[in-house]
Amino acid sequence: MSFHELPGRPKAGTALCRLDEIAEDEARNFRFGGGLALFQLFLVRKAGVVRAYVNQCPHARTPLDWQSEDFFNRSKTMLLCGTHGALFRIEDGYCVRGPCPGQSLVSVPIEIVAGEIRIAEPGGRPEVLVEVLAEVSAETLPRAPAEAPSERAGGGSGSSGVSGR
Repeated sequence: MSFHELPGRPKAGTALCRLDEIAEDEARNFRFGGGLALFQLFLVRKAGVVRAYVNQCPHARTPLDWQSEDFFNRSKTMLLCGTHGALFRIEDGYCVRGPCPGQSLVSVPIEIVAGEIRIAEPGGRPEVLVEVLAEVSAETLPRAPAEAPSERAGGGSGSSGVSGR
């Protein structure tokens, strides 16, 4: 089942957090609704990539983080289900060990708009390359206008206050 088919999921465009609010080697949980309608997803940032998954183990349908926002194994190389110890690859949510081998976490499509991580439309990617985003942002930011020739040092009729003597 895809993320956009799940009941209770947040809608496309829902803001999760700012990119700078999730550090490298960190994961963060997000809750929507409550009670029986509670829906949880989490972001994980590893190796310069932010990924998103539904916070539900495919085996027992319990949240991965039985302790708040504790999603990793000790070496922070895999995602860990705290209920039964299933291990999932960070890059695709695929279970490599535990009671649900071969199954995967449900990925959540995300996008970054003006530095904010949001739920993307159906067909969006479940990961964003942070380094590429930083390069694109730097290239597309407005630049300060160049100084007019009369305002450069030594030009124009005004004094710059700096003497060459």
